[in-house]
Amino acid sequence: MVSAIRLFLRESIKGAIFYPRAWSLRRTVRCFSRWRRSQDISLFETNLPWITFDACEFLQKIIRSNWTVFEYGMGGSTTFFLSRVHNLHSVESSSEWYNKVVDQIKNSKDVGKWTSFFEIASLASRPVEEQSKSEPGSYISSDGFDYKKYVEVISQYPDGYFDCVFIDGRARPSCLIKSRFKIRPGGWLILDDAERSHYQPACDVLEALKWKRWSFYGPGPACNIFWMTTFWQKPKN
Repeated sequence: MVSAIRLFLRESIKGAIFYPRAWSLRRTVRCFSRWRRSQDISLFETNLPWITFDACEFLQKIIRSNWTVFEYGMGGSTTFFLSRVHNLHSVESSSEWYNKVVDQIKNSKDVGKWTSFFEIASLASRPVEEQSKSEPGSYISSDGFDYKKYVEVISQYPDGYFDCVFIDGRARPSCLIKSRFKIRPGGWLILDDAERSHYQPACDVLEALKWKRWSFYGPGPACNIFWMTTFWQKPKN
């Protein structure tokens, strides 16, 4: 218990110092018990997206049953969205995660409103050191592989097709830039682990376009460190 409190305090101090606009003492303290309980629970057991607790509460406030959602990266978010929205379209690059989620959902009553894609990565066309994982046009993820096919899955849909795009997979800067056209005016884009510095150039694009932003730094399920989840709402005009 003492070690858990120390860890929680350490992460809280980091939030207060480095992410004061996205961190709240009151909200963080309120999440302590949930954070402790979640450490020994798998993400599938929680049926929650792997985002911070505060971000999940915010998502539950804005989500609507008539939404059509696209997600990069499958897992707890898949079961969460399927039980709450009209249609869900998902892409995954890991065969282990893809098969795990399919096995979980294949007998669900909601499986009929789910479209899934599996796209593996390829070797980068140039040496990885010559490409920056922060450049959206590179399609390179932190593992050094090329995820162009994975990122481009969303391109088959018309512009403005989705009410929400959830990004918690590979090559996230590329996913963010590509998906912004596919979100309807007034729709939402969600980026997990948004505190990572190499995501910032892509995030700056949305800021320049005047997308409204909400960020939540703090604890989340099944992880002992804190992180940030950010929401953007596309302008309505």
